[in-house]
Amino acid sequence: MRELEEAIAGIGVKLTMKGRLPQNSHLTYLLIVAIRECATNTVRHARGNEIMVELSETDRDVCATITNNGKAPESTVIEGGGLGALRRRIENAGGNMWVESTPIFRFSLTLPRSI
Repeated sequence: MRELEEAIAGIGVKLTMKGRLPQNSHLTYLLIVAIRECATNTVRHARGNEIMVELSETDRDVCATITNNGKAPESTVIEGGGLGALRRRIENAGGNMWVESTPIFRFSLTLPRSI
């Protein structure tokens, strides 16, 4: 977790997290990839400097929602190389991913705990 915070801080983004990363290393890896992608996009597209991550678990799934303090998208977010590649990873692991543009940018995912 500390390495993730330091890497994100290196691009000028503060990480605020509610909840904790799961014990499953594969799930944790996919969540870290998603957090890094959202941090990069916060700087590049939203001109923000903080991301907020909410993690939760059910008996079957791990869920994450990521928002930022940057400016809201002016139109629907089009998935490019980073988000597109992330979607493929999440779906290949049996998960789902959603990207919302209004009223704020919101990235959400669910991953099965059984991977």
